[in-house]
Amino acid sequence: MAQSRVRWGLLVAGIVLIAAAVVGGWMLTSPAGSDAAAPSASGSSAAGPVAGTEAEAGDPAQAMPEHGTEALPPDSPRSNTPPSVAPPTPRLPDPLPVSASARGSLVAGYPVEVAAPLEHSEVLDSSVAGAPGTLQFTLVAHSEVSPEQIVEQYRAAWSGIALSPEAEPSAGATASFRDAFTSVTVSAETGGTGTVYSIFGVLKAG
Repeated sequence: MAQSRVRWGLLVAGIVLIAAAVVGGWMLTSPAGSDAAAPSASGSSAAGPVAGTEAEAGDPAQAMPEHGTEALPPDSPRSNTPPSVAPPTPRLPDPLPVSASARGSLVAGYPVEVAAPLEHSEVLDSSVAGAPGTLQFTLVAHSEVSPEQIVEQYRAAWSGIALSPEAEPSAGATASFRDAFTSVTVSAETGGTGTVYSIFGVLKAG
């Protein structure tokens, strides 16, 4: 009886050992078991990175900067230097005209490049007076346009030759312009059947 029990125990033990050896060998030789059980070197499975934890290579979305952080191109260089303006130069004729006056026409030597009579004007009187380094001139003329129109025309003409306006009286149609070497004034008033205007100017050598 005792021998029978010992034999039965040895048989059971042998069966258990054989079964364990079979199962262990199957696990070692199975491809699925070895690949699935082994973790990758980075700590994740061989299937790749977990979605949302790593940026895919070449993803254009990752190359775009966040909104509001775009690097703007530098502004093009700008100069704060005002545009150069040619300095005023003397308008005194050389040689100076002889002092003279004329009635009903322009006197010889009158500086028409500075204060010519307006178009469709009738010259009543004109004069020039020369002295070393200075020329004074006057003009009296008649026109059919209003005093205000005459003054505005001279404003435009004198601004066009780089003269600057001076302070003007509050009453009457008058304008004065000048620079470092030139001073001119026009005044106009209604007279008779039209407007009579007069000009007085001074040109200096420096």
